[in-house]
Amino acid sequence: MLTPGGSPQSAARQVGLSEGAAAAERISLVAEAVARAAGEADRAERLRSDTPLAVLGIDSLGLLCVADLLEESGWRLPDDALRTTSTVGDLADALAPAEGR
Repeated sequence: MLTPGGSPQSAARQVGLSEGAAAAERISLVAEAVARAAGEADRAERLRSDTPLAVLGIDSLGLLCVADLLEESGWRLPDDALRTTSTVGDLADALAPAEGR
């Protein structure tokens, strides 16, 4: 898991990952949170960046649950991302380090 504290590029350098690997880590983190929020934690590894949230039953309330799970890991989703995302990858692209971490 990546630690918060800057841009995705600085996070990648921080843990010695390429930007591609850092993006994959973020997708994995989001996939885990989405699967947990959907009550299907065992499916996290099978989710891809293009997996639609609606397929998993993630609605606006589910997105709030995903946001809470990500915040527990030191990441946050900006408010506008909660209104405009439709896939696991969209959420991963919107991730930002939580303030105060």
